[in-house]
Amino acid sequence: MNGDLEVRLNKGNWNDLVEVLVVNRTGTGRLTYVAEPLIMKEHDEPVLIRPTFTITTMEAQKLMNRLFECGIRPTREVSEDKRISALNDHIDTLRTISYKLLKIGK
Repeated sequence: MNGDLEVRLNKGNWNDLVEVLVVNRTGTGRLTYVAEPLIMKEHDEPVLIRPTFTITTMEAQKLMNRLFECGIRPTREVSEDKRISALNDHIDTLRTISYKLLKIGK
């Protein structure tokens, strides 16, 4: 499959759905491939699991941009290390301000 992978998204106005269309176009812009609906299959036995599909980093960036345009934002989860680091930075700032106000050399 050659050409540019294109992901189009449309956020529903009256529901919580995001419609996804994946197509591939040639260099001339002609539509050459259209992704079919995803089908989930149940497996009772262990099977080799492969990715549903793969995309390049650039295509992934385009997908993220389209999601952002639809109003989808990343969940803001901050790790404990980042919280502790931010707290330590805040304490250092307060210490610096206190020393300056009290005219204490550090």
